[in-house]
Amino acid sequence: MPRASAFMPPALTLNKSFQLCSLPVSRLHFLCQALCNPYCKIKDLRLIFCHLTASCGRDLSSVFETNHYLTDLEFVKSTLEDSGMKLLCEGLKHPNCVLQTLSLSTCHLTDASCVELSSFLQVNQTLKELFMFANVLGDTGVQHLCKGLQHTKGVIENLVIDTDHLREDTFSKIEVLKMSKPGIW
Repeated sequence: MPRASAFMPPALTLNKSFQLCSLPVSRLHFLCQALCNPYCKIKDLRLIFCHLTASCGRDLSSVFETNHYLTDLEFVKSTLEDSGMKLLCEGLKHPNCVLQTLSLSTCHLTDASCVELSSFLQVNQTLKELFMFANVLGDTGVQHLCKGLQHTKGVIENLVIDTDHLREDTFSKIEVLKMSKPGIW
């Protein structure tokens, strides 16, 4: 272990939370390289007010292929957007991904992100909590999420989305999902 600390800040070798606020895009690449290091044992990563781009989604995606410790990932008021979410989901689908909590609040996501998330939910077996409030998912997005949750191989215990302005038929699909998977919501 002494060798690992020579190359990495001690904070990245501990099994703790790690929070970054206003991380410049140019630095996220280096953070992702550190997260891919086998000595990195960060369990909980919070990226707050980070101006992420689609390329950041690609860098973060690579983390899930190698990191076996990262179980909680939170984006708060970040500009991940649909293009970044699509790239992130590629990594989330990797068999080595052990993520249990994914929080995507105020990330400028739309129904297009829900298509990718639905696909991810159908193959992932470790995710237990998904928070997607303060995004514009709309009826189509929520229906895609319901489809993914209906066919998930894992056990989602907690799902938080905005339900304001949803149509009656979308609420019906949510109710069907609640009955078939009582642990959700």
